[in-house]
Amino acid sequence: MNEKENKVNLDKNIKWIIKNLTSVNPPINGFDYLPLPGETTPGSDLARIKWYRNILAHHDSNTMPTGDFNTAWRNVADAVSRLGGLSMNQECQDLKVKMLDQSNQEIMLEIKQSQEEMKELRQTMDIEHSALRENLRDLQDSHSTLQTEHSNVTEILKDPIPWNIREQINEELENWKEDDKTFIETNGTKCVLKCIKENGCVVVTASFGSGKSSLVRHVALQMQNEGYDILPVSNPKEIIKWYNPIKKILFVVDDFCGTYSLNPMKFENWKNLMEKIKTLVEKKPVKLIMSCRLQVYKDGQMESLSFFQACECNLLSADLCLLKTEKQSIAEFYLKTNASEISEFYDMFDCFPLLCQLYSKNSKLNIIDFFTNPFIVYKEEIDKLQTEGAHVKYCALALCVMFNNQLKEEWLTEHVDENIKTIIKNTYEACKVVEGTSRLVLRDELDSLIHTFIRKDGEVYRTIHDKLFDFLAFYFGSEMIYYLINNAKSQFISERFFFERKKKNDEFTIVVPENISKCI
Repeated sequence: MNEKENKVNLDKNIKWIIKNLTSVNPPINGFDYLPLPGETTPGSDLARIKWYRNILAHHDSNTMPTGDFNTAWRNVADAVSRLGGLSMNQECQDLKVKMLDQSNQEIMLEIKQSQEEMKELRQTMDIEHSALRENLRDLQDSHSTLQTEHSNVTEILKDPIPWNIREQINEELENWKEDDKTFIETNGTKCVLKCIKENGCVVVTASFGSGKSSLVRHVALQMQNEGYDILPVSNPKEIIKWYNPIKKILFVVDDFCGTYSLNPMKFENWKNLMEKIKTLVEKKPVKLIMSCRLQVYKDGQMESLSFFQACECNLLSADLCLLKTEKQSIAEFYLKTNASEISEFYDMFDCFPLLCQLYSKNSKLNIIDFFTNPFIVYKEEIDKLQTEGAHVKYCALALCVMFNNQLKEEWLTEHVDENIKTIIKNTYEACKVVEGTSRLVLRDELDSLIHTFIRKDGEVYRTIHDKLFDFLAFYFGSEMIYYLINNAKSQFISERFFFERKKKNDEFTIVVPENISKCI
């Protein structure tokens, strides 16, 4: 039993004795309160002694103010005198001034020492209690961390996507979010978002450079906010493989059946798995949003992909095309105060958003010339690289074309196989680069072209936009067609080179001259 409980029990015992074993009348306010000064009955004096006894017993210190001590001593001494007579009064007076003998001093010292020990013990207990609380918090944090890690591990085990692929997807989505900071909301964006909410599969079509990929990614990020797991994929097999029945998934596919023309292999893959994908989409948790260039989507063979024809959002249609006010907002965002200078050219090109973006990265160009005929401006810039002796810069752009817009940095800094060396050496020759020029110089020149012609995705150099690559491919296809045919990637050749122009509006089709086609 602790000290507090002892004191409470003592108070109860005193009250019980007074009430049951004596005939003492209680004071006016009862035994639990200090009686009034005028109350001098035996019951009042007993209550008075009890009151002061409790004050001293519950006192936290071994000292008290002199005034309080004198008042308490006088009231207790008077009460004892009234209850015990003159002899008790005299004893109280003597006790007040009595000198402490050796025994009493030792007792007081022991009391004082005990109080100090109690104080130290209390401090030690407080420190240990604080340490225990801190340890408890650490344990709780560790437990919470373990629960989170356990939950993450459980999710990873349930996830059909390998963890390393998942990390790559997360990095790609972070890049989307960064690019999305400059995205300008349009009426077309709102319509596409409404369509994907209401339908299982939506295909966004437009000509190149009109912003369909940016729009698709923006809409996908909006769906992520509504609980969808966003998964960029490049082929239909990944949709089948990564389907997860316990998750809401939005698969995102860019140029799903080819970039410049219908890709037969991609077309067959989508055709063969169309029914399986349709079944998954009809189960509701799965959605698809896809982009496709109009010249690919309008190919006659695409009609057999009926499921992917059900909901098309054509960004060039009257309902979804950019309004004049939207084009003005885009121009003002990228061109700032120069926007008013090109207001009459808003409708000249479908790729107006891209032109604004490209000009903002190379604003030294003449803005009127650029927006009336942007590729003549770029042609002049590239021609100047060659005529003014910047042969390595010129070669850097040519190599981007040779490697089909995927020029890896490691090919310029590390040991490479003979095939890569040969392509670089032949391109050096075509661009009049001095033989023996270090590949590191070539890398430095590529870095210098970043933000004007080139961007760097991880360790791969690419043009800042597909539209610009279309132009570069056409430019170098005209300037060094023999070198391209002999050195460029086979995919590039099959997609870009034709023995005759298919359509009058195929402005970037590379037609193989008759004298070379005979050699082939």
